[in-house]
Amino acid sequence: MSHDLFVLARVGKHYRCLAAIYHLRLYDRPVLSACLRLIRIFSDKANRRPLEVELRLATDFYRDREPPSKPTREMQPKEYDGPGSPPVRFPFISTCLILGATTAGLGPGHPGISTADIQPENMGPNGGNKSEITVLDITDLDHVRYCFAAWQRIGSYWSGSTLNGGNDAVWLSPAPPPLSKPWTGSEYIQHYYQVPGGAQMIAQNAHRRELAEELARYPLVHVSALADAWPWGEWVAEPSEMSRKAEEVSSKETGGASLRDQALAKLVQTMLSSAQEDISLLDEPMRIPDFKNVLRDRLYALKDDLIESPGASVLLRAAFAGETFIDWARFPGLSPETIMTALQGPELMDARELSLCPDWSSTTPSGLAQAICAFPRLQRLYLMESPARADEGPVGKLYMALAAHPRCPSRKIFLSGAASSAIRRQLWLPTAEPFCPPPCFPILQLIVTGHTLQYSDVYYFHLADAFLTPSRLVGGLVSLLVPWRVKSDISASLSAAHLFACAAPTLDDPSAIEIGPLPAETYTIAKAVAEGFKGCSAKMRDLLPGTWTVVINLDPRPPLQHPDPRVSFQCAFVRPKTRVIKAEENSARSFGPDDLDILDFEGFLRATDPSADLESLNRQLETILPPDAARTIDGHLQTWPAISQTAMGAQDACKRLNRAFDRLSAAHGNYMMAMTYYDMRHYGVWYPELHH
Repeated sequence: MSHDLFVLARVGKHYRCLAAIYHLRLYDRPVLSACLRLIRIFSDKANRRPLEVELRLATDFYRDREPPSKPTREMQPKEYDGPGSPPVRFPFISTCLILGATTAGLGPGHPGISTADIQPENMGPNGGNKSEITVLDITDLDHVRYCFAAWQRIGSYWSGSTLNGGNDAVWLSPAPPPLSKPWTGSEYIQHYYQVPGGAQMIAQNAHRRELAEELARYPLVHVSALADAWPWGEWVAEPSEMSRKAEEVSSKETGGASLRDQALAKLVQTMLSSAQEDISLLDEPMRIPDFKNVLRDRLYALKDDLIESPGASVLLRAAFAGETFIDWARFPGLSPETIMTALQGPELMDARELSLCPDWSSTTPSGLAQAICAFPRLQRLYLMESPARADEGPVGKLYMALAAHPRCPSRKIFLSGAASSAIRRQLWLPTAEPFCPPPCFPILQLIVTGHTLQYSDVYYFHLADAFLTPSRLVGGLVSLLVPWRVKSDISASLSAAHLFACAAPTLDDPSAIEIGPLPAETYTIAKAVAEGFKGCSAKMRDLLPGTWTVVINLDPRPPLQHPDPRVSFQCAFVRPKTRVIKAEENSARSFGPDDLDILDFEGFLRATDPSADLESLNRQLETILPPDAARTIDGHLQTWPAISQTAMGAQDACKRLNRAFDRLSAAHGNYMMAMTYYDMRHYGVWYPELHH
């Protein structure tokens, strides 16, 4: 049964839908699991900064726009994730939604990683789609709200001897209540199982009961929010709730500016219109309590004038003096020259985080990279794109320029255009030349070999576009062992793309979920394979000094016919010592262990992230690799193959690298990839960049 998921937020005067996806097969208990995971993602502190920045961009984008209205066919693009599709308006929120809905099924009794398709955010629920819906309200990130609902029937139960005491099966699907109010998790399950005795299913099933009880800890989406975002729905709200909404709107629209604010507004306007920078005009106002916050608000309100003003750098320096987070994304089009001038004084030297929203029509990637790296202590960069943009900016060239700079941000880089491109299944990192990622993201590629793989004995994953720190890479690898030991087949690409994109930021808290852009190349191929195009894969890259290639081997031991088969898991982290090792077959055979650094988990983390918690890693591996893999799920005994970890020797790692070079080079022929990929909905040809 299909399921639609939406993210709402109050931006400006109205609630708006900021992201929407369609999930072909999400129903019953996994719906509750997905909702819980989404709440955790939107509440996680690791995602707070890009969420706040994107919500502020949404507020500016919708500030003067008409209230939401029912979308028409002309408002919706024919395609939303292929060539010619528009950029994703809010890519970080959309990535959170995709990953939360598709990675919830990793526990016992779940099918594993699933797939979902992005939808236009203005689509809204469709009365004819017979779908269930999940709605998240992220207006307040400290108190994320949720609800379930449905337009038509959702209940369905194939009943036989369990319900009727006989062998004759009966299809029962009575219509649930109309779409008029949000449902809790318990109400959703009760509506789903509308059969005699169905109300007791939650009480009888411990897992469903636990999920419903955990969801009950979170507040429901207000009916007034649903009615505001989708006014064409038949929403029924209590009078008290509607009066509450009216009071909120009234309180936001009443009240004039104070004399202080009026005086400051006049001063700022004078400085913006002046041809000279005169910082002395701010000497007296700087003594006013909370002056910087008031000044920032005035600059945000006058952002269009600020961009064109010669006094912009002085005002920015005063407004953000001493701040560790410089939020300049709300000044779209801030030039590199203005940024460099603002940095000439000591006021911004303590900045650790920076958000920007460039105007690519007047900014070059190299110039912007120079301005970004002029911040001497910058650790985290959030480069956003305007929601009104017609196409993605040159994010690939910008990332290459950042990676080549000696003062590249040291901990995190989020490129909104990269996230949007990945969702649309568009490659954004140039493939025509070797690329060495920055030191904070030294992971180049992952190779998986072994006879447990169903369609090939070598899988390849390009990860230079995944923005993976060493700890996030290791955390993602540990998470991947769960689906890989159950089903090592073409779903491996999908699992890798999704789990690396939502890996925990550190090893000491594996429950944390840090969202990053989907690795575009791996995700594009994985989606193609998931839709029936088997055999699609990427071309292996050269081994570059300063970058790491991960080699994993999965082999059954003893044979699969054994009543207790165990999967042997080996892992090595490989880095060339001095020279580039070309991927062509002839040169690939000219290397050996003396040419490479070959490390295990512990050695890799000690070399790349000395602060990593190795004890936490060992505890996670003990949990993932249990001695007994049998579990009772819903009254049925299910056995998963256990995994035994062994070391991979240097000679073995080289042998497996050579095998990968041979297999992948023979399969693809040249460096540029191409793949003919048919969209079964419209029979169009997609993805000329990929080749097989």
